[in-house]
Amino acid sequence: MRGMKIKITDEGLKYLSTDKDAMKIWEEDRKASEEEEEIKNKYRQQGRMEERIDMAKKLKDVLDDKTIADKTGLSVEQVKGLEGN
Repeated sequence: MRGMKIKITDEGLKYLSTDKDAMKIWEEDRKASEEEEEIKNKYRQQGRMEERIDMAKKLKDVLDDKTIADKTGLSVEQVKGLEGN
């Protein structure tokens, strides 16, 4: 079941560590949760970058490259690279 986080106390972890099968399941679940969170963060960052690029493209005809870079967080080089797009 995904989406449900299980928090284990230090005492619970000590008890869990006595059962190798349970410990293996817990470690695999924890690793899967961390990987899932990394993937979500990657897509969030990608979405933010796409929003910045879209905004910069819309501003190209009214502002200079430096101002667009300052306002969007893109570099001047990235903004200049949008000219062909």
